[in-house]
Amino acid sequence: NKVLNHLVRAGKGGKRVGDADESIEVTTLMDSVAQQLGQKILSLHLVPYAHRAEATMTLGGYDDAHAKENELIWTPIVTLPKFPSHWTFEQDIKYGDHALATKAPSIMDTGATLVELPYAAYDIYMEELQKDVPGLQYNDTLSAWLVPEGEVVHIKPLKFIINHHPFELIGAAQVWPKALNVKEGVPAGFLILAVSTSGTEKEMQGRKEVEVPSKLCINGLPFRTSRWPPMR
Repeated sequence: NKVLNHLVRAGKGGKRVGDADESIEVTTLMDSVAQQLGQKILSLHLVPYAHRAEATMTLGGYDDAHAKENELIWTPIVTLPKFPSHWTFEQDIKYGDHALATKAPSIMDTGATLVELPYAAYDIYMEELQKDVPGLQYNDTLSAWLVPEGEVVHIKPLKFIINHHPFELIGAAQVWPKALNVKEGVPAGFLILAVSTSGTEKEMQGRKEVEVPSKLCINGLPFRTSRWPPMR
């Protein structure tokens, strides 16, 4: 209750979070939480969609009901000028034995419905995936790539090497669960590919702002099938 009561009064001068007044600086909810934590750790316990179990979030540590200290893998935060507000880390990415990216700046994002690879890495991934999944096709209505259910077994593992520890998404983890596909109106016999690209980002070149291929990797919800490495 103490934390929640403080969050309501998080802004300066008694301003509440969410009040619209651009002339007053308002502390963000997460900044307010961070100021009250002994350890600046935020941990999430996520479960596969099919399990229909509740996910949990722990502030200031982790819930040892789900993971013990000797089971955790830590990876350091890296500070990157392009992403000053992100808790960023580095990882190598492979599709099967094909290297997609080395020391890719990356973030964990529980709000992202896809794993979003760096622009160049995604091009290599799709080139190799089309060799393994000849029935792969793009659906304009859904704005998504669709994988024939019978060809999911041919998808090679997508590997994320974080602080020398590999985390692997098998073929079935690279597509949406069947229940979600039905809900989205996906044609029978197909599943939405859960891997995409982070696209482009804006960059200043001299005095001109231009669009350049993004080097950021976003480990979204499909990554929950592996154990997440906490960061500190």
